[in-house]
Amino acid sequence: MADDHAEHRMKQEFRVKDTAFTKWLFAKATAAGWDAYDPDTRARLRLTAALIRTGGGGALNIAQLAEALKVSEEEITKASAEELTANLQAQVLFEQPELTDLDARLDDIGYEK
Repeated sequence: MADDHAEHRMKQEFRVKDTAFTKWLFAKATAAGWDAYDPDTRARLRLTAALIRTGGGGALNIAQLAEALKVSEEEITKASAEELTANLQAQVLFEQPELTDLDARLDDIGYEK
């Protein structure tokens, strides 16, 4: 029984939870004729969403993405704005010295050296 519980928890931990912006990308890609259910396409869209959410799209050619999705660059910016803002706020929070120290201590506890 304990093994079943551990296996269930492991499956939960590694399940990808798509954000609202990622779901928006899937919908736009599907509307543009992409097979958004293809595992490779989904993986690329998830990575694209993550790059935009964490970096505001600086790592991507947003114009090219907009053209491929048949949307405007402004639509992509608007769709990702809330998550980008939340990620930037979290980044500022996590860079606080107290949290940096706590993270280092937790790493010492949780990882073998």
